[in-house]
Amino acid sequence: MRLKNIGFLITLSLLLQLATHNLANAAPDFGNSKFKQFWEYSDKLVDEVPDAGRGYTWGPNNFSIRQEIYLEIAGGKRQVQYFDKSRMELSADGTYVTNGLLTKELVTGLRQDGNTLFVQLSPSQTQVAGDDNGDGSNGSAPVYASFKEIVTTRPGQNTALNLIGQVANLSINKAGQVTTLSNPPAQLSIGQYDTILGHNIPQVFLDYQNIQGLTWNGSNFVKDKVYTDNPVANVFGYPISEAYWTKAIVAGQEKDVLVQMFERRVLTYTPSNPDPFKVEMGNIGQHYFKWRYSLSSENLTSTAWNAFKINNYRDAYQIALECVNRFEEEALRLQDGYVKSGKSLPPTGVVDEATKKSIFEQGPVNDVGTAYFIMGQSAEKLNDSEKAAAAYKGAQKFTYARTYDTRGWFWSPAIAATYGTSTSEQLTVAAWKALADKNYYEAYQKAQVCVIKFESEAIRIQEGYSNSGKPLPPVGAVDETTKKAIFAQGVLNDVGASYFIMGQASESLGDKTKAIEAYKGAQKFPYARVWDTQGWFWSPSQAATERLSKIA
Repeated sequence: MRLKNIGFLITLSLLLQLATHNLANAAPDFGNSKFKQFWEYSDKLVDEVPDAGRGYTWGPNNFSIRQEIYLEIAGGKRQVQYFDKSRMELSADGTYVTNGLLTKELVTGLRQDGNTLFVQLSPSQTQVAGDDNGDGSNGSAPVYASFKEIVTTRPGQNTALNLIGQVANLSINKAGQVTTLSNPPAQLSIGQYDTILGHNIPQVFLDYQNIQGLTWNGSNFVKDKVYTDNPVANVFGYPISEAYWTKAIVAGQEKDVLVQMFERRVLTYTPSNPDPFKVEMGNIGQHYFKWRYSLSSENLTSTAWNAFKINNYRDAYQIALECVNRFEEEALRLQDGYVKSGKSLPPTGVVDEATKKSIFEQGPVNDVGTAYFIMGQSAEKLNDSEKAAAAYKGAQKFTYARTYDTRGWFWSPAIAATYGTSTSEQLTVAAWKALADKNYYEAYQKAQVCVIKFESEAIRIQEGYSNSGKPLPPVGAVDETTKKAIFAQGVLNDVGASYFIMGQASESLGDKTKAIEAYKGAQKFPYARVWDTQGWFWSPSQAATERLSKIA
């Protein structure tokens, strides 16, 4: 009886606050009236009344209303709205609101674009509990990816025994390693075993999911279940993991936190928090939006290139693949627009500032075309010819794509991919032949592909020679032993020769700027030697210096 009276007084107090409170918070904008109704049911009270006694279900902020791919929806897209703590979605028929299975996607990396259509991305590296890790202070706390190997995404996978009545005593670290604690930070008993996916739920989380309080029915505040009459379907989802103790930085201090993954939300229990905020929902809406959208195509492509340059070919392939998975649809849409509008293909080589700016504005088109090329290069290095061929075929789709070389010129990943699996020798021989046949543009392209594909290797070889004090190879006629040793330089000779061919082709095409850039490239390879069929070697670096003295 006493408890009932206290509950009545609390309810009365909140109602009085509603009547007298000068509203300080403005409700977020809504993309749909059904979203507004769903939000107001549980969050209108929290938004309008200080010290409402509970936290937000969705959050005070809507930070994005958009259309997202979903195959089964008419037109292939559905309306969604992001809040701090979740994402609202409209059902296929547009009659009701669903709550995204965001936790599953963040943990597995599988972005769901339809009932059975998934795109594999990398799992999220955002911390599941504690402070934002922007300053690195919460870096040791588990991230969503930490749970990848222990969650249940289908019945029968990673299930647990029924432990009702026992104490939650499992622990997890950032590496995803699970241990059993002999003395957990708090004695929290298991209150329910979910038979759908096979996981135990601590009583504190069950109580939280079923709390009652004032809710909005469209015209009045009434007492009801805060998370609707079906909290599993409408708010939390089924548990996909056990509950695990971990340590996280909360408000600048290290604290013990119990965390459990549910399909739609993440729940945490912090023993040191004051009531009624020991149990909280993470800001999974923010986390998911960051995972899905904040990794730009430019950043992914740049990171993939950097991985490739340090011979980390597996990471280079995976990062480039992620760029393709995330942005190919947008890139294809942009390129289709260019084709339909009759836009000319962008130039390659050195361009003026206005053209440079225009090419950079192509964004995802450039990045996805380049990413496909990086995948091809990486797969070649990993001796996976099947993946390399598939990647180069992908790059060829993006004829408008241009890759900016840090030396100051653009090249076409589609053209480079055409000769994707060719060796440096094959490309150089073909470029020489095209030059001799006066097919100057073809000569330039093939030589350029050789440079694009093999320059980093050539630089590495030459640096090795220079660091070891190896003398420069001779020019002119040489004995067979020396000839064999020079031929063994392989890629180094071919890249130096290719730069020279690019210079010669550019001169013949009347492009002095490109010629100068190419000859400067050849000068970087003083160890390179070109074999003349008349029986002697010459230096493309020296020949380039001579040409520069005449045209620069």
